[in-house]
Parts: sequence; structure tokens; C-alpha cells
Amino acid sequence: MIEESDRLSCVFRSKIPILFARNDYKMMNYLKDYFEFTRSERNGALSLIVCISGIFLLPYFYPLFGQSDTSDFSVFKSLIEELESEAIAAADIQETYTNTSNSYYKKSASNYKSSPKKEYTPNNSKYKSSKEKSGKYSKINSSEKSTDNPTPPYQKKEYTKKEYPKKEYSKKEYPKKEYPKKEYDTPYIKKNSTQKIAINKATPETLQQLKGIGPAYSQRIIKFRDALGGFATVDQVGEVFGLPDSTFQSIKPQLLISSQLLKKININTATVDELKLHPYLKWKQANAIVTYREQHGLYNTPNDINKILSLPKDLTDKLIPYLITE
Repeated sequence: MIEESDRLSCVFRSKIPILFARNDYKMMNYLKDYFEFTRSERNGALSLIVCISGIFLLPYFYPLFGQSDTSDFSVFKSLIEELESEAIAAADIQETYTNTSNSYYKKSASNYKSSPKKEYTPNNSKYKSSKEKSGKYSKINSSEKSTDNPTPPYQKKEYTKKEYPKKEYSKKEYPKKEYPKKEYDTPYIKKNSTQKIAINKATPETLQQLKGIGPAYSQRIIKFRDALGGFATVDQVGEVFGLPDSTFQSIKPQLLISSQLLKKININTATVDELKLHPYLKWKQANAIVTYREQHGLYNTPNDINKILSLPKDLTDKLIPYLITE
């Protein structure tokens, strides 16, 4: 056991220097990567250090080699002295001028004597009022001025208020103008919010009984109804040009529909020009109906137009009530 422990201790001691040597080698390689320079890099760094140090030391050595430049300011000093003397002379002239002007004004003020003001009294007045001259003033003689009984400086005059007779104004009576009553071309039609109206039989006058429907809207409804061949549903009234949706919703409960009065078109005999007169059809759609009939034969039922792919479903649903095949 002793021999084995000695062998292990020897092995451990021999490996420790090797580990330290490896670590030192790695550290040296790590430092060389950052601090190893070539010859040109070392020369450039040295020259840069010399230049920087020379710039910092230049202010200390420049006075030793430079020449001292002494300027002569005697000319400027002489000019300054001349300007100061001229300013002092101008100040003396100004002072003498102000003293003389002040003395002149003092003398003129002392020579001036103000005349005493006299108090005004009616006796001092040169004019007196006379009733004979209707309120005008006449001159007073010196003999008429009384010194024994002087009048007070001001006497308040008493005025009597004049009373003028009141004028009585009479009100003028103007005749009332009678204007002729304006007669309208269309008589007023009373609105009824409960009356039911058959829309396919109604006249413009009956339509005007609905709230919100006037002569213009009633004519548009009749024109659209005649172009369609009658209304198949109440919702078609809402398609009238310019009719507000709020107005249509308010009159919708009063409208009645009778589908027996619809004017129908025979799609097995109608031409393109006849079909395109319907408001729901244009020339392209009418031509598609006629072309399909020529290619596949006569229509058995109006629902056969659903087989035409160029016609949308919502259009065929509105169009079927107006078509027949017999």
C-alpha cells in the first residue's frame, strides 16, 4: 500500500508542471494576438508619438526662438490727448451758453408784472338787460352804477314753465284691402293613413291620399306600373325612381296587390325588340332569351328561363310573373 501511494504522488507531481506550462503557453498566444506588431506598425506608432509630443512642447520653446515685436503707440497717445482737449473746450462753451440764457430769462420774468384780476359783479358789467328790448342787453351808464347798494355777484333767475296745449291726433282709418283667394290647379286632397288602396287600379288622385305622396310621386308610380304591366308584389313600389325608402315603408301597409291584372308576355313568340321594352330587361338579356329559344326549342313553362346561365337568379325571379308560354 505504501509503494502504491508513493507511485501516485510521483505521478501527480510530474503532471502539475505540465499543466501550468500549457496554461502559460495559451496565455502568451492570446496576448500575442493583440500586442504583436510588425516593423512598419512599430515605426508608425513611434513617429506618431514624436509628433504629438512636439505639438504639446511647441508653446514652451517658441518664445526662445521667436523675435520680440515692440510697437510704437506714441502717435495714438498724441491723438487721444488732442481729442480730450477738444471735448473739454466744447463742454466749457456749452456751460457758458446755458448760464447766459438762464440770466436773460430771469431778468425778463422780474420785469413782468401781472395785472390784478377784478371780480365780476353785475355793477361792473357794461350791459344791462331791458324788458323793452325783448331780452337784449343795453349799455349801462356810469351814473347808473350804484356803489351804495351793490348787488350780489349772482342772482338766480326764476323761470316759469310754459304750458302748451296738447294736440289731439285723430287716427286715420284706412279701408281694408280684400285680396282674391288663390285658386290652385290641383285641388287639395286630404291624407288618410288607414285607407287601403289597390295599387294596380289606383289613379293619381287616389294615390295622393297616401301620406308623403304628391302629384309628382303619384305620376311616377303610375308610369312605372304601366311599363311593368302591373305590380306583382308590393316591394316593387319601392323601386320607383326618387321615392324615399322612409315614405315607402310608411305607405306599405296600405297597399293591396291583385296579380290577376298583370300584363304578360309570351316568350315563345316575343321578339327581341318587344322583350327589351320591359324595365327589367335590356337588349343583351332579351337577345339571350330569344337565342336560347331558337337553339333549344320552345319554352314549356316560364321557369325554363332559369336554364339560361347569363341571366341572374334574382332577375328571373322578378321576371317570371310577367311571362307566359301559351
